[in-house]
Amino acid sequence: VAQLTGKLDKALELLANMNQPPQPAVVENTAQATLTS
Repeated sequence: VAQLTGKLDKALELLANMNQPPQPAVVENTAQATLTS
């Protein structure tokens, strides 16, 4: 669980740093990769 939380935190941090609305496909792929790993 801690690893998943860390991955989510990093992903959210990257998205926040970009300050751009992420593409739905990218978010979907990232979510699937995070949930399956």
